[in-house]
Amino acid sequence: MLSAVGLYNVPVQIQGYAADDAFASEEVEFGESVIGVDRKASFGFTPYLTPLDFTLQADSASILIMEAIIAEEKASGEKIILNATIILPGIGRIYAFSKGGLMKGPVGPSAGKVLKPRKYALEFEDLSSAPV
Repeated sequence: MLSAVGLYNVPVQIQGYAADDAFASEEVEFGESVIGVDRKASFGFTPYLTPLDFTLQADSASILIMEAIIAEEKASGEKIILNATIILPGIGRIYAFSKGGLMKGPVGPSAGKVLKPRKYALEFEDLSSAPV
């Protein structure tokens, strides 16, 4: 599910994921470490953004949602704040991504023998998880 503040205030279901690359949350750096000449290590927490990428089949109806977000941002010159929820019944978990933005994605289709899937990259301020 995806909500876009001011555009899709009620979350909409994203559908038509690519078969081999539906969605992914990439690695982030949680901290920084250094070691001094006296061989004493120091560790520190560093704030980070949480990435979420998803790939839609070329015929996914949800591409219209992504195109609407891109068009609204272009017209207004402002970023739309996104929130996303992923429910994984198979492992009994729900993931809630909050205060994010659409950061990368195609502005049009790509084709070869057939139309190619479209990959979108989002970044969020926070991610929390809980049992379903």
